[in-house]
Formats: sequence, C-alpha cells, structure tokens
Amino acid sequence: MSNPNRIVVRTMCALLCSAALTLSCLGGACFAEPAPPFDLGPDEPAFAAGGNVAHITQTGSSQSGVIDQTGSRNTALVLQAGGTNMASILQAGTQNAARLTQTGLANGATFAQHGNGNNASVIQAGQTNRGSIVQDGSANTAAIQQRGTGNTALVAQSGSHNAIAVLQTGNGGSAIVVQH
Repeated sequence: MSNPNRIVVRTMCALLCSAALTLSCLGGACFAEPAPPFDLGPDEPAFAAGGNVAHITQTGSSQSGVIDQTGSRNTALVLQAGGTNMASILQAGTQNAARLTQTGLANGATFAQHGNGNNASVIQAGQTNRGSIVQDGSANTAAIQQRGTGNTALVAQSGSHNAIAVLQTGNGGSAIVVQH
C-alpha cells in the first residue's frame, strides 16, 4: 500500500547551493537524509554556501506539503499531523523564514514571501481552518494562530517593518489584515 502523503521541495540558487532537507512520511517509504534539528542559526551548513533550508514532517494520511525557494538563506518548516492538511510555502529573496504547524483535519495554509528578512508563522489546530500570509518587502513579521473549526485569516504586508498577530479561537471566525 502506498502512502498518500505528498511532499514537494524545490530550492534554487544562482551559484553554489547546499540545502539541508528532511522528509519523513510514516506508513510509507519516503525518508531522505536527515538534516540537523531546527537549529537554523548562522552556522547552518546550508547557509555556508548561500543555500536554503526546507523541512517537511508529516504524520497521518493525505497530507500535502509544497516548499518552493529561490534566493539564499531562506528557511521553511512544515509540521503536519492528522489528515488532509495542506501547506504551500513560496519564498523569494534572502533570509525569509516561514514556520507552519498543523494538527487536525483539512486545515490549509499558504505563505508567499518576497523580499528580505520576513518572518511568518501559522499554527492551526482543529479542522477546516484557512490561513494565508503574503509578505512583499523587508523585515515584516506576521503570526496566525487558529484553534477551532472553519476559521479564516488573511494577512497581507507590503513595505518594511510591519508586525501583526492574529488569534482565532472558536468556530467560523474571519480576519483580514492589510499593512503598508
């Protein structure tokens, strides 16, 4: 029986590139070389060559995770547990960081980071929650935390040095935040 989890990781850089990568799908044969734990400080081996770091860990069934990185020194971490959770991270630039944790069923999160030094985090627990963070600029920080069912949050940041945190608990909440 094959594992229905889907993992796609693509990192690109213009010159010499090195990336640390860990893929693990329980219940199937989708393991890769283990990367170091999440110590992604300045001494991260992938950064020495101007590379990016992508890490996806999935437990449960029918999970989907996609990380697409261009530039250098970007980090992306996806942790999924439960079933039918979806994650998509797009990073273009330098030193962007994205972290996603999903537990439960049918949660979805997307990240799009363009620029330098942006930081984004989404934590979802429950089911059918949707979170999206779009950052275009430098040194922006955004965090979404959703606990419950059917919550939706969109954060869009452009420019520099914006910061926002969205907390949703309960069911059916909706939040849209735009910062310039």
